[in-house]
Amino acid sequence: MAASAKEVEARNKELVLTAYQTCFGDHDIEAVDKYFSPNFIGHNPHMSANGTEAVKDALRTVWATGPKKKIDVRRVCAEGDLVWLHILFPDPLNLGKSLAIVDIFRVQDGKLAEHWDVIQPMDDLIKGSKNTHPFF
Repeated sequence: MAASAKEVEARNKELVLTAYQTCFGDHDIEAVDKYFSPNFIGHNPHMSANGTEAVKDALRTVWATGPKKKIDVRRVCAEGDLVWLHILFPDPLNLGKSLAIVDIFRVQDGKLAEHWDVIQPMDDLIKGSKNTHPFF
């Protein structure tokens, strides 16, 4: 019997959460091959190419720097083959500062197949915020 849409979305959320923690939080670069499609498409203009090697390069140079960390996922949502994460993340390029990140993944055949992100530095913006609950 085929899985329901809710079951597929729950599996996709679990896959993305596990992959994100393993690769970005635990710095397990070799796990990229387990979780990402070899034909992975990235839409981040700072990544030089597509495929798993591009993901590994990004992890080596930016995201897997510093100590291992528990990823602070504030929200997760899935619809069909898309999964969104809303994350508070330590800024790897500006130690002591934080980023508000929305990552969107498309899941295909049990792997992360495509990715979009919106990354916003937040610490300097909070100081002058007119809003009592900025970002999260």
